[in-house]
Amino acid sequence: MSCPNPPDDLLDVLARRIGLSCLSDLCSTSCRPQLLQVLSDLSPGDFPLCQWNEAISYLLRNDMACSSPVQAKTHLLAYLNTQ
Repeated sequence: MSCPNPPDDLLDVLARRIGLSCLSDLCSTSCRPQLLQVLSDLSPGDFPLCQWNEAISYLLRNDMACSSPVQAKTHLLAYLNTQ
């Protein structure tokens, strides 16, 4: 299933709000505190579930598929807080 890729896609928003020019920099541990802050400030309903699942796949290198944006955000925050 393909995920729509609007101009304000979740990964792009994260990178932009942290001030990164390369999306791949989101995976750097050096930006972890900023990533946690930006993720905490986002509302799960602001992005479709497929974008939350893509963020999990990209940031955590994990193909886990959550069943709701709330679950996906919770999973991302929990994982990033323990790493």
